[in-house]
Amino acid sequence: AWESAMLRGDADAAAAVFAADATQLRPGRPTNTGRAAIAASYREDFAGALVSAVRMTPSVTRVTGDTALQHGTFRITWLERTAGAKPIELHGRFLLSARRAATGWEIALEMHTIEPEVPEAQLR
Repeated sequence: AWESAMLRGDADAAAAVFAADATQLRPGRPTNTGRAAIAASYREDFAGALVSAVRMTPSVTRVTGDTALQHGTFRITWLERTAGAKPIELHGRFLLSARRAATGWEIALEMHTIEPEVPEAQLR
């Protein structure tokens, strides 16, 4: 759902996979606390750029009762909304903690890194 929302540029749908009180830690950005702050951050991103490709590749997923921990790698391609802009390809690692809710799983904590100097294959 998150990948699809990112490709559509739908900030509210991208944030909907997070818990209402979730924390999101993004490189070089302020901490986002709560789904509304996460949606606002995505809205800001989408105002300046389009996502043309996104892929999350989990390496490990551990579920214990109503909590889950997952980490892996990601690759995302952004295209700034300026004339002549070239695509920006980012890759790195992600870590998330999720909890089971009445409506399904929701992300409680998400953190990712951007690793432009490290080949993607070495991140696994």
